[in-house]
Amino acid sequence: MNVQIKSFVRRSLMKFSLSLLLLVAVAAPKASAQDSFLTDRTLSQLRGVWEYRTYRDKWTLVFESDHKMILDREPADYSLIPEAIRVQDGNGSTDYPYNFDGTDLTLTLPDGSTRTYRKSDAGEAEKLVHGTYYTTTNASLPRESLLFDGDHSFVFDYPAAGDTGEYSSTQDHRDRRASMSEIKGVYRVEGEMLVLAFDDSSTSESQIRNRDDDNSVADIVFQDQVFETIRPVVSAGSDQSTWASQPIPTPISDPYPPPTCCGPILVPPPARPITPPSPISPPAPSNAAKKAVQTESKPRDFGNTRSTAGAR
Repeated sequence: MNVQIKSFVRRSLMKFSLSLLLLVAVAAPKASAQDSFLTDRTLSQLRGVWEYRTYRDKWTLVFESDHKMILDREPADYSLIPEAIRVQDGNGSTDYPYNFDGTDLTLTLPDGSTRTYRKSDAGEAEKLVHGTYYTTTNASLPRESLLFDGDHSFVFDYPAAGDTGEYSSTQDHRDRRASMSEIKGVYRVEGEMLVLAFDDSSTSESQIRNRDDDNSVADIVFQDQVFETIRPVVSAGSDQSTWASQPIPTPISDPYPPPTCCGPILVPPPARPITPPSPISPPAPSNAAKKAVQTESKPRDFGNTRSTAGAR
C-alpha cells in the first residue's frame, strides 16, 4: 500500500515538474521578446539631442547610436540595463537610474539629485529618413506606404484584410484610401539598417538600399518589397531640383522661336506735339528810370555869352 502511494506521489510530482518546465519554456521567450521590444522602443525614442537648462547652465545628452552618446560634451559608451542607463567613459562605468515617459527623461545622478531632460532635436541619422515611401507596384492600386516624420515616429499603411486590390478605374482615390489599415510605431537608424518597433509589440529590421545626393534615404527594403520616395531631391551645389523615381520632362520647343541675332525690338513712344513757350514781355520801366532817360536825352543849355548886335 505504501509502495502504491509513493508511486502515485512520484508520478504527480513528475507531471507537475513537466508542466512547470513547459510553462517556463513558453513564458521565457515571450518575456524575452517583450524585453527586446521595450529596449528597441526606448532606444528609438532616446535617439537625438536632450537638454536640461537652468538660469545659468545647460547640460546636454546626445544619443548617436545604440551604444554611442555624448554626455555633457564628452563622448562615452552606454547601454540600457533594467531601470538604468550605464555610461562608460575614461573614469569607468556609472549607472544612472532613469524614468522615461516618451517626452521627458529624468536621470538620477550619483549624488542623488535629479535632472529632467527634454528633447531639443532629432537624431542626425533619423532626419535623413523623412516623407512617404511607396511600394514600387501599380500606382492605380492601393499601395502600401511608410510615412516617416524625420524624428522617430512612423505610420505603416497597408490594404485591409480581405481586400482584393481590384477597383474600377472610375472609383475615387478617397474610397481606395478608406480601404487601407494603418499601424504606428517608432524607428531609428543603425548603420544602414532601419529598425522599426510597431505599436503591436513587433519589431522589424529594414535595409537602407539607396541614398540621394544629400545623403537622404531614397529607398528601403521592407518585408521583401522596395519602398521608395518621390519627394524632390536637391543635388549638392545645385539650385535645380528633380523628382526622385520620375523621369525629367523634356521642355517643348517653340515652333517659332524669336530671333537671337537682332536683340529686342524697341517700339518708339507715340509722338506728342511740341508747344512753343509764350513770348516774355520786358518789364515796364519805373518812373525813376524814365526820368533818368529823359535827363540823359535832353541837351544841356549853357547860354550864349556873346552879346547880340545892338545890345546896350
